Amino acid sequence: MSYIRHIAGLIIFCLLCGCASPAIRYHTLTGPGAADHPAVPSLLASLEILPVGVPVSLDRSQIIVREGTDRVYILNDDQWLSPLSDEIREALETRLQAPVSVNPAKAALPAQRLWLQVRRFDARPGQNVSLEADWQLLTREGADRERLSCHSSLTLPVQGGIEPLFPAWQQLISQLARQIADTANTPAPVRHCPGGSPGGAFPEATGEYPALPER
Repeated sequence: MSYIRHIAGLIIFCLLCGCASPAIRYHTLTGPGAADHPAVPSLLASLEILPVGVPVSLDRSQIIVREGTDRVYILNDDQWLSPLSDEIREALETRLQAPVSVNPAKAALPAQRLWLQVRRFDARPGQNVSLEADWQLLTREGADRERLSCHSSLTLPVQGGIEPLFPAWQQLISQLARQIADTANTPAPVRHCPGGSPGGAFPEATGEYPALPER
C-alpha cells in the first residue's frame, strides 16, 4: 500500500510540475549598451526630461510584437521591468546625463526641458524594430522662451526571435538620445530638428507640463 501511495504521490508531483506556469522573463531598456550603440555627446546644460507619453495600448508590462500588418501578440512570459513610459524615460535619462561639472548659472546654454510623445514602438521578430516619437525642447533665457518641435522615425533590422529585440530597442533609444543631445547642444538661433523633421502638436506649457522656471 505504501508503494502505491509513493507512486501516486510521484505522479501528482510530476503533473503539478508540468502544469506550473513558466517563469516570467523581465527586460529593461537601461541595460548595458552594445559597442555599436551611437555615442551620445555630453550635454552643455541641464536637461529635465518630463514624463514620457506612450499610447495606452503599449503602456503595459507585457511585451507587444507584431506580425504582418494586422496581427498583434501580447507576450505574457516576457515583460518590462516597469511600465514602458517609465522604461523609456529612465533610458533617456541614463544616456542624457549632463556632466556633474555643469553649473546651471555658468552653462554655455540655458537649462532646457524635454517633452516626448511616443507614437510607435513596434517589433516584428526576425524583421525589425521601430520607434517614432514627437519631441519638443523648451528653453527660457530671461524673458525669452524658445520651443523647437521635432519628429524622429528610427528603424533597425533584427534577426532571430524575441531575445534580439531588446538590444535593438536599446540601440534605438541611444540613437534618439543622440539626436536630442545634438539638438540641445546647438544654440537657439541656428538650432534645427534632425533631418529637418518638425514634430506634431504639443500641449501648452501651462497645461500638461509645467512652465519653465525663470532664470
